[in-house]
Amino acid sequence: MIKKNTAVKTVSIMFLLTFSAKILGQLREMLAASAYGTGDMANAYQVASQIPLLFFEISLGAAISSTFIPVFNEIMQLEGREKAFRFSSNFVWIVCAIAAFFSVIGIVFAEQIISFQGSGLKENAYNAYLMAVNILRIMMPIMIFTAASYSFAGILQSLDEFNTPASMSLVSNLLVILYFLLLNRYLGVYGLAVFVLLGWILQLVILIPALKKKQYRLSFVFNPKDSGIIKTAKLALPVFISVWVQPINSMINTKLASYLNDGQAVSALSYANKLYVIISSVFTLVLTNYIFPKMSRLYTAGDKEGVADVLRSSLRIVVLIILPIMILFMTLATPIIRLIYERGAFDAMSTRLTATALLFYSVGMLALGLMEVFNKTFYAMQKSKIPMRVSMIGITLNIILSIVLSKAMGLGGIALASSIAMISMAFLLGFQMRRYVPHLFDRAFVSNTVKILISGGVMTAVVLLLNPILAAHFTGGFLKTFLWLAIAASAGGIAYLAAAVFLRVDEIIMVLNKFLKKGSDSDA
Repeated sequence: MIKKNTAVKTVSIMFLLTFSAKILGQLREMLAASAYGTGDMANAYQVASQIPLLFFEISLGAAISSTFIPVFNEIMQLEGREKAFRFSSNFVWIVCAIAAFFSVIGIVFAEQIISFQGSGLKENAYNAYLMAVNILRIMMPIMIFTAASYSFAGILQSLDEFNTPASMSLVSNLLVILYFLLLNRYLGVYGLAVFVLLGWILQLVILIPALKKKQYRLSFVFNPKDSGIIKTAKLALPVFISVWVQPINSMINTKLASYLNDGQAVSALSYANKLYVIISSVFTLVLTNYIFPKMSRLYTAGDKEGVADVLRSSLRIVVLIILPIMILFMTLATPIIRLIYERGAFDAMSTRLTATALLFYSVGMLALGLMEVFNKTFYAMQKSKIPMRVSMIGITLNIILSIVLSKAMGLGGIALASSIAMISMAFLLGFQMRRYVPHLFDRAFVSNTVKILISGGVMTAVVLLLNPILAAHFTGGFLKTFLWLAIAASAGGIAYLAAAVFLRVDEIIMVLNKFLKKGSDSDA
């Protein structure tokens, strides 16, 4: 059992590394927005990169960790470390072979893929369409390094090494940032595609020393008929469908957006989506990556009450942390986009489009965090078909709503459709979870959640009251926009915490008591 102090230290370091990686990732997006705006190069890159990055960086990574980690931990507990390592080697070679196959398919059929993905570009911005085809061919090999990197990360997390996997994105984001600062003016968007690929190679390389430290050695095993591989494959198909919700929704959104605003809506949606995912996922990603191996071991050991306790705590913490971020993004979308992106080729029109998308995407921010916790719990229980069914409902709902709302609301309707689908899926997953954790939403849980929501309502009222005043005095220029955001966010945050203390939200009171106890101890 991991000691409490060790757990807090590990989670803190993971959060710091992940947050730093996300900040660098956002800086990378800011540099891209400044260099390309919402023009042809931006739209070409956003359309092309969705295939290798969204479908395989996010989806393959999530599928590998969600199916590999439970089976690896089960084999290690029941059959020993040596057999678990042999299974992992077999897994690595198989997933890399599959990724290589799809990489070749993507290169060969790049034109057909882009014709489907960005059909509006082909009609309205043919130069962007041609660039997208070439960029996709450059970036398709990313899938191979994604498969290997996430497999190695899963091994390290199962061996209680979390910090090195958490630092993976740091190096790749830093490399791309250096590209924008030094080489973009010479090599343009094609050079960007090459450096993103090099970044993934570097992510794989930095995991190798940590694996050696854990005395892990990759051997060549290629046996698709192995029982562990078969079990993983059975879990993998439902997981793939489940985790492809976000990429499929993004693909649908991109296709519809390619017909709006002369294609500019494509990059506006992408900038907004990446920003809200980057910010909202930092804490959820750290939390679920840390608890998932533990939940897998608890479920394998038959400790269902232990799984239930971890799940309840995780849900409450996600609501407490994500809700105020969601409120700030919804109420301050325009100054947020102006502060982060509006410079260089990213003009006021780009800000208006991106802020509209961010506002409506943010409606589903809390649901996205809750979905991640529910999904990881189902995967730990090896019940991956439940998230799959819910995901299929969500994808269908998003397609219907995207078509309807894009006609009624334009760009905002596309983002809102995605959010409504997310909220629906979070509700359905929670409803299904009650079958396996009967007392999950007990009186204490519901009471505490209602208190957090009321605190969020107080925060929303404060920010909305301040917004017109701040907008009148702090519109125009980086410093004024920063002050607008800083004052509104600070006032809203203070109101949220004050309401939470007044209503005696459990987690806030617990932290407050610990702080007061430390203070009294130091005085003594």
